[in-house]
Amino acid sequence: MTSTPPASAPLRPPSPTPAAPIGRIPVLEVSPVVEGGRWPAKAVVGEMVPVEATVFREGHDAVAATAVLVAPDGSERTARMVDVAPGLDRFRATLHPDATGDWSLRVEAGATRTARGRTTRR
Repeated sequence: MTSTPPASAPLRPPSPTPAAPIGRIPVLEVSPVVEGGRWPAKAVVGEMVPVEATVFREGHDAVAATAVLVAPDGSERTARMVDVAPGLDRFRATLHPDATGDWSLRVEAGATRTARGRTTRR
């Protein structure tokens, strides 16, 4: 009497990780970043740190963005970001840390009514 080994299931490649959902106003490609966020970006006290991000939304509504630098003590410094590449949705601001320690950065975005309802009359 011989036994046959049990049939094994065919090997399949692992499933890709599902993508995180993108909100109504995505904030992408935030910088400064080192090696995709693998290491923290660094600056010295008083150095001007350029902050950039791509911010957009569907439709024709305009968007606005704000860079927020959070100090080690939890206080926040904000700067309004300006659209440096109209049509490409690239925004930029400059912030500067004024103390040593671990700082964090975020970019906040929202809709604005400045470009809504523009019409051309002849």
